[in-house]
Amino acid sequence: MSTEVRQELKVIPAQVKVVKHVRYVYSCRRCEREEITTPVITAPIPAPLLPGSPVSPSLMAYIMTQKYGAGLPLYRQEQQFKGLGIDLSQQTMAN
Repeated sequence: MSTEVRQELKVIPAQVKVVKHVRYVYSCRRCEREEITTPVITAPIPAPLLPGSPVSPSLMAYIMTQKYGAGLPLYRQEQQFKGLGIDLSQQTMAN
């Protein structure tokens, strides 16, 4: 008995996902009604890579790898993102 092996390469298209970080803040309703100040303890939310920016570490790594590793200019990356339905301008990527 013998085995024949055939290999093939598959391409898995890029996926862009929106990840929402949600944290719940609970308070004591009775304390609110009676105006009693009680400290509310809230779990910390994950810190963003850049303050005020929706960029994730994976997106930043992808943009930098494409620009500096593959030599892909930002205007072409902008076109690729538009093809995926994402409006990400050159200026936003450069900042």
